Parts: sequence; structure tokens; C-alpha cells
Amino acid sequence: MAGPDVTVGDAQLLAAGYRQGLDVQAWINYLLAVLAIGYAAVASVNALAVALLSRRREFAALRLAGSTRRRVTRVLLVEGSVVAVVALLLGVVNAVVNVLPTAIGAGTILPSGPPWVFFAVVAAVVLIVGPVTVVASRLAMWRKPVEAVTGPGG
Repeated sequence: MAGPDVTVGDAQLLAAGYRQGLDVQAWINYLLAVLAIGYAAVASVNALAVALLSRRREFAALRLAGSTRRRVTRVLLVEGSVVAVVALLLGVVNAVVNVLPTAIGAGTILPSGPPWVFFAVVAAVVLIVGPVTVVASRLAMWRKPVEAVTGPGG
């Protein structure tokens, strides 16, 4: 028996259609995750750049006290790395609190899904924090230290 958009089959055909639907839903979920990560990346870049650029006088004072641009940039990279690690840990805790009940409701203790997603998020954090910190610190230390401390808008 066949008709427009109607097929009669056995349980295997039904299971295959169900698996295909799950694959589409998985790709939609991945797309939504990428969009959320992209939005978070833009917000993080803006927040990090503004935070660093607003500390121009502090960096100038450090340079007047004898630090080099390279040393101040290294300190900022360590500072950014600590913040990134804490943010990743809080993100993991948040994911566990939100995903674990869903996994238990689905009949398993561990949520299903590819582990590469976690590593992609970690890579995105590293690729955001490092370059943004270096570029923003260079912009923040563009002027001479004396001008940054005494000049307007320091």
C-alpha cells in the first residue's frame, strides 16, 4: 500500500526513519551550540578588550616601575589563563547540573554525545583569550608610559 508521502513497512523501516530524524535533530543541536558559542565568543572578546583597555594607567605605572611591555603582556596572559580555566570549570559544573537530569531521564547516567564538543569549546576559549589579550595589551600600552599616566583619557 502506498500513497503520497505514505509508506508501509516493518519495524526496521520505522527504526531507520527514527534514526534519521535523530541525526537531523543532533545537527540542529550542534548548530545551536555553535551559535551560542559564537555569541559568547563575541561577548567575551568585547568584555576582555574593554577590561584591558580601561587599565592603561595601571600598565603605564608598571612600565614606569621598570616592567617591559613583554613582561606586562605575560602577566596579562597568566591572568587571562586563570580566568579562562575558572570559566571552563564553572561551565562544566553548569553543564553537569543541566545535562545530568536529562541523561537520567533518558535512562542513562552519562549523557550521550561526542567528546570532541568539549575539546572544541576548550580550543575556542584558548583561541579567544590568547590573541585578544595580546592585541588589547599592545593597544593599551601604545602610548609612552608618562603620557598614559599624566595625559587625558589615560
